[in-house]
Amino acid sequence: MNHQLEAICFDLFGTLVYISKPTNPYLKMSQDIGLSNTENDNLKYHALTQNFSHLQELIKTINPNLRVDLSEYENMVEDEVASIVCLPKTRQILKEAKSKNLKIGLISNLATPYKKAIDNLQLSNFFDTITFSCDCGLRKPNPKIFEQTAQKLNISPNKIIMVGDKLKNDVQGAKDANFSDGILIDKFNFFSQ
Repeated sequence: MNHQLEAICFDLFGTLVYISKPTNPYLKMSQDIGLSNTENDNLKYHALTQNFSHLQELIKTINPNLRVDLSEYENMVEDEVASIVCLPKTRQILKEAKSKNLKIGLISNLATPYKKAIDNLQLSNFFDTITFSCDCGLRKPNPKIFEQTAQKLNISPNKIIMVGDKLKNDVQGAKDANFSDGILIDKFNFFSQ
């Protein structure tokens, strides 16, 4: 490990946790209500960059006149969130990072309901700062989301590494923000060693 390293940031989904029973509620909702490709892209963008209490709020950002019962999809989201589990060595890896006196950050692209996973899995205490795309209005690989996290950690980006499972979002985004490094992991190999 680099002797000048002061912090490590992690991606959440696919890196530390995963959805054990995926239902793909947003995709199913988009297909069922007949959103166009452009509307679907807008839905995904808004879901990841804005906070919302209910799916109806999210849908209004795409089509304010659309009236449809979304309770089935709300239930699917709840079921999916309830099925989120840690990868086998998540806690051990986070504890090891803490034991090395590294500050730990979390940078995740996610929709509002999925923030519950951090509390449900009792992971929030591991992190010195948490940056969710839905809270800050930015999503990876935008370098600004990495820069915001570095500022919150009060550490120069070149003394931070990013660990994630997506080459573009995690590795390239971190490099574009001048992080020391971006490390791409294969979650099943990384966490089973």
